[in-house]
Amino acid sequence: GITGNEFWVKAYGNTFNKSDYVLSNSEVNESSIILNQAGGYAALNKKYWSDRRIHRFIVTPTSLGELKVNMAQNTSNLLFSDMTVGGCWTSEFRIDMNNNKIYIGKQEFDSNISFVQGRKYIVELKYIRRIFYVTVTDFLTGEETECTLDTSASNQNGAFKCYLTFENISGSYTIEQVETYLVSGVLLILFGDSVTESCGRVGKGENYSEIIAEKYGSVTIVAQGAAGQGSWSEIFENEIKYIKPKYCSWHMGLNGGFSKEQIEQVITDCEGADIIPIINHVISYITPNSSVLSHTLNAIIDEIWAEKGYRGYYGDIATAKNNNINDKTNYSARNSTEVSGAFDIVKTSASYDAFYTYTIPAGKTVIENGEQRVLDTPLEVIMNIHPKAEGHRMMAERYFLDVKL
Repeated sequence: GITGNEFWVKAYGNTFNKSDYVLSNSEVNESSIILNQAGGYAALNKKYWSDRRIHRFIVTPTSLGELKVNMAQNTSNLLFSDMTVGGCWTSEFRIDMNNNKIYIGKQEFDSNISFVQGRKYIVELKYIRRIFYVTVTDFLTGEETECTLDTSASNQNGAFKCYLTFENISGSYTIEQVETYLVSGVLLILFGDSVTESCGRVGKGENYSEIIAEKYGSVTIVAQGAAGQGSWSEIFENEIKYIKPKYCSWHMGLNGGFSKEQIEQVITDCEGADIIPIINHVISYITPNSSVLSHTLNAIIDEIWAEKGYRGYYGDIATAKNNNINDKTNYSARNSTEVSGAFDIVKTSASYDAFYTYTIPAGKTVIENGEQRVLDTPLEVIMNIHPKAEGHRMMAERYFLDVKL
C-alpha cells in the first residue's frame, strides 16, 4: 500500500489512555480493554479518515464467542453498521471464534487457524482505497489467516469510517496494544468531504481524487462523507501531522460552508507543520434552499488567494455549464417541504454534464423564488450534489491545469 519514500508510522498506541475510550458495559484498566458482557463495547474516541490506514490490536478470548470490530461513522451511534450507508460498505469486521469464521461486511471467510481460549491473537485491519484486508495471527504458533475483500468490484464500494469500536457479541475478551498506523512521507493529501472521499458514488478510479492519486502516486485521500470544516483540527491532530505530506489540498464547503477564519486556521496549521496548503474553489452548485452557495464561498477563497496565496484549482469553473460560472440557465431542485409532490427549483451554473440529473415531468408543480407554476413541458434538473464520473473527470482535468506540484 505504499510507494517510493513512503513508510508506515504509528499514529496512536505509544501509550494506553483510559480517557481515549467511550465505554458501555465494558472496562478499561492501565493497559487493556475488558469486554465481559454481551452487548458491551469500547470505542476509541479518535476520528480517522485516511484511505490508507491500519488498525492493529491483540485480543485474548477468556471465553470463546463472537467479537465485532466496527468503524463507526459517528459517536452518536457507535454500533450502527448498515452495510449500504451512502452507497458505501461501512466497515464491520467479525471474528466468530466458535466456528472459525471471519467476516468483512457481509462476506464470510474460513479461518486457517483455530481459536483457543486464553491464547493471544494479533488482529490487523488494513484499508487501502476500497480494499479491506484482515490478518489474524496466533501469537503462540505464528500461524495466520488472511482475508481480502475488494469492494470496488461491486456497486457498493468500501468506506473505512471514523471510530474504531470493539463490541462483544458473545464470549468475553481482553484487548491490548491498540494501535493505528498511517502512511507517512507522502507527496499530497487530498482533504475533503464526500466529493473527495474515494468510495461508492462513482466507479473505482473515476473519482477526481483517485484520478489525481493515479497521476501522482504518493497520495493519501483524507475525506469523509457529510463532513464539515469543523472536523479539520481533529483530523489534523490525529492524521495529517503524522502523514506529513509536502502538500495538503483542501476541498471543503458543501456541508455547512466555512468562514475565512477557518481557512486561515488551515493555512496556519499547515505552515506550522511545514506543509504547503492548496486551497481550492468549491464546485459549482447551488441548492434551492440556499444552504450551499458556491459563489459566496468562493468569494472567501478569492480573498484568501489574494492575501495568502496557496492558490488551488477552480472547482466551480470545472463543473459549470460551458465552464462559465455566470451562465445560470440550468436548474437544481429538491423535493419541496412546503407543497407535497412539488419541487423547489433554482437556477444554477452547474453543468448537466457534471452532475446527476432528473427530469421533472410535465404537469408537476415547481416553486421558484416563492412563485408556483405547473410545468407545461418536462424540466431537467440536478438533484444530487455529487458529481457523476464525467464531472469528476472535468474536475481532475481542471486540477491538473491549475495546480502544479
